[in-house]
Amino acid sequence: VQLVNNQGSIVYNFNASDTVDTDLIRATIVDTASSDINNYDNISVYKSPAADSVSILVNPAGALAVSPSITGPAGAIDGIVSSDQSFTVETSILFNPSIGDSLRTAEISVPADYSIQGSTVRSLPDTVSSAVVTWTVFASETASPASDITITVHAYERNSGAPVQSSSQLSIETVTKASLVVSDSIYTPAGAYDGVLSTYQEFEWSITLSNTGQASLVGNDTTDVELTLPEGYQFADASSQRTVKITEGDSILQRVYTDSVAHSLASMTAEITRAANDINTSAPSFIQTGQSGTSITTVPRAEISMNITI
Repeated sequence: VQLVNNQGSIVYNFNASDTVDTDLIRATIVDTASSDINNYDNISVYKSPAADSVSILVNPAGALAVSPSITGPAGAIDGIVSSDQSFTVETSILFNPSIGDSLRTAEISVPADYSIQGSTVRSLPDTVSSAVVTWTVFASETASPASDITITVHAYERNSGAPVQSSSQLSIETVTKASLVVSDSIYTPAGAYDGVLSTYQEFEWSITLSNTGQASLVGNDTTDVELTLPEGYQFADASSQRTVKITEGDSILQRVYTDSVAHSLASMTAEITRAANDINTSAPSFIQTGQSGTSITTVPRAEISMNITI
């Protein structure tokens, strides 16, 4: 160390150890080529103190733990959602003690055709050791293969000020939403297929519930369909209106009796009044075709008379 105006210094750069520990850095004067200005050249400068040290505490490097998940609705937790639906992404974040107390943010990145309610970047609380942040995400309008939602957390090291970043991904897949279609037809007899029925006739009416979407319905959830007959027609219990429950892909048969008098063109209708829930949204399915009807005409039944004369 060269002295200038009786002072001198030297700078060393150190890399912290790889382990958490308390280390000691010590500097010792081991020799001197300087001489006291008031003594002869061969008298060395008196060294006091001849050594000094400083204690260094090595903390863990700044680290973040990022744990995202889909928390709702229940049907979306498996990472499969229906087109157009919304769902909640929640991320739990842990900060170790070496993370600075401020300038903490979390950012979400979603696949193309998905969208976010509000800002994609959220500021996180200062000083806390953990945080939870949520986003409402909207799925694409059409089916899309599995891709990733990425959550990235940014912060800074407490001691070095160096940036710290950690990311985690969620797999998400979109299928077309459940879409219900109700349809109906005369099932038997074959002679009634043309919609022309006779007075006093008995026939079977078929009502079918179809799902044209990729998403299925919740468990054994049923759809309510209200059946309405024209004036003078009735079901086996003498009513002209009733509500039936139909499961996805099923058909039910209803026995119907025509009026005792002829009628001009009329219609039997089947209308969805309550849709079964989409398995991914846990909410009522989209109704694509909510009403169906069969046009019918009633004519006098055939009557045969016989007269015997002598």
